Amino acid sequence: MRPISDVGFTSTVNPSCPGVGEVLNLTAENQWWARVRVYATEAYSDQGVELRIHAGLDYKGPLRPQKYAGKKIRELIEETKNIKHTVEASSPYVTVQIPNKIDQEYLIPLFSQPYVIEDYEIGRWDSGILISEGTINNFTVLLPEIRINGEKVRVSSILFRKSEEKYAWVLNC
Repeated sequence: MRPISDVGFTSTVNPSCPGVGEVLNLTAENQWWARVRVYATEAYSDQGVELRIHAGLDYKGPLRPQKYAGKKIRELIEETKNIKHTVEASSPYVTVQIPNKIDQEYLIPLFSQPYVIEDYEIGRWDSGILISEGTINNFTVLLPEIRINGEKVRVSSILFRKSEEKYAWVLNC
């Protein structure tokens, strides 16, 4: 499903590979490499729609400030490795609004307590939370206030809309 929001930026689930799965990346302005990523997909078991939220580090993204433009990724990791990247939320719940249904709150384990990002992988995801047992064309997610190392992350409502695009999978990706 395609995320639409007036904050953050989108990428594929695995930014190194093209694909149909799109992710909304949210980051604090001064810590552009630390991300909260929000993704929705039809469950692989065809049981409905899942919402997934993950935190990770990415030094390759489009938000790299000009002052870091000439640096190699290994240099950036070395510069920031002593920073304890902690994600905190004002509430452990997100609200999901499905058209013609009652708004529902879901507990997000990542937001239940301060979470320390310990890896540099952005392709890993926590298990999804089933938000619909059937297919849905669109829904909206309302996130709580999020902070990375105490710095506020800009959040706004996220509309997920079913994509009608066809995609041929890429081998070796």
